[in-house]
Amino acid sequence: MKARHSNSKPIAAVAFKHVPQVARPLTSKQISGGIANPDCAANLLTALGFEVQELFPDHWDRPDPFAPTTDDDAEDDWLDQAGVHEGSPVLRAHLRRERRSADLVKKLKREVLKRTGRLACVVCDFDFASAYGPKGLGYIEAHHVVPLSASEEAVITRITDLALVCANCHRMLHRSGDLTLDELRAAIAGTSAD
Repeated sequence: MKARHSNSKPIAAVAFKHVPQVARPLTSKQISGGIANPDCAANLLTALGFEVQELFPDHWDRPDPFAPTTDDDAEDDWLDQAGVHEGSPVLRAHLRRERRSADLVKKLKREVLKRTGRLACVVCDFDFASAYGPKGLGYIEAHHVVPLSASEEAVITRITDLALVCANCHRMLHRSGDLTLDELRAAIAGTSAD
């Protein structure tokens, strides 16, 4: 009989909810890819007795475009000729944190506009309206100062738990994991946050 291959994340999510000795949903950190993470879905399934194998599509055998190389031109030529395969529809199932802070974000924006007359990033002071004119009016992102993923349970979010940030700073805050607003501000300024 041919072995059936399936994505480990949804199987782990279902298995952990119904396994008597666990009987809990996985946390967001446990629904992560990569067998290198000790708490990833694949390793948790292995602990439950599943056989887990890493499978890579054929197109993942291409050279890493960001890896250091002695012949950048040859690598660039390869990428130009081969291109990358993208755009195929893919159905993905993910555990998402419910967000209900839209009204709080609107209130925060109104308060900041009333107090300062503009919506600027609290980290770098970027103002979408100044940069983009009418298209940027009223646009800025809201960042949860304490990430929702930091709690296993639902939390109460207050207006003081949110910060208005530009898209670049927001991305860097999430990319860096536990970076605070002050630490990112200091990094931009080239100083220490201490």
